[in-house]
Amino acid sequence: MPWVVASLVSAFFLGCYELCTKHAVRENAVLPVLFFANVCSASVWLALMAVHASTPGAIAPLFQVSALSGTQHLLLLLKSTIVAGSWICSYFAVKHLPVSLASPIRATGPIWTLVGALLVLGEDRPGWKSWELGPRWLPSWGCRWLGQRREFTFTATVGLAGWWLALCWGR
Repeated sequence: MPWVVASLVSAFFLGCYELCTKHAVRENAVLPVLFFANVCSASVWLALMAVHASTPGAIAPLFQVSALSGTQHLLLLLKSTIVAGSWICSYFAVKHLPVSLASPIRATGPIWTLVGALLVLGEDRPGWKSWELGPRWLPSWGCRWLGQRREFTFTATVGLAGWWLALCWGR
């Protein structure tokens, strides 16, 4: 049962993240918001790396950054480019969609990751492990229902196109 509590706490903090993201991009341009969000998170790692460089052993091994080869740097650059593209699309979507629609769409992200793993990487998933995919589709159906109630046109919305790009891109 502790996983239920962990899921609820996670859902609470993800909801807070969604609201903060919506608030940040509501009257601001998306790219500067995304840039400064990344600067803030990078400053944490830069501080940890500086402490580790000045006093080795002061930082727990979990937080230490190991050296990378040239190939690993290129792979990291590729992954960073993919993630940045996904974030740009999702931030534009959050800006143009109501939170009540953007959040359920984001909740379907693990489904698209699984579909990509099955189709692109050729992974195999036993049928008995697929039962948890059903509840993941509920946000999509709820989103469709909510959109119909609000007379929201999904095909004519820039925000929805942004979400589809973000989900396909790896969000």
